[in-house]
Amino acid sequence: MAQNRPYSGSKGKRTTPSSKIRNLEVQSADDVAELKDCIDFSLAKTIIKTEEKLERGGLPEDLDDDIIPSVGNEIGAEAKIRFLKAKLRVMQEELDSVVCECR
Repeated sequence: MAQNRPYSGSKGKRTTPSSKIRNLEVQSADDVAELKDCIDFSLAKTIIKTEEKLERGGLPEDLDDDIIPSVGNEIGAEAKIRFLKAKLRVMQEELDSVVCECR
């Protein structure tokens, strides 16, 4: 008749909400860059490595630079400047958030 008893939550390992959150964080953090990956990051080193790859032929030289969309050919110089400034602000905000996450 033990089969008719309701399941008792006190049997076995109890999980607290904080341990559930911790386990969820560990499971979802597998694809996130770790701080040790960011410590040795240097923009200058990255640029040098990219230039070396380009010189060795590791990167194609004729990459289609899609900074300004195809409509960019039809807009004026002032509009292009405004567009590029806005894009630069967005990239700066993204960089700032990455730096804050790495600290």
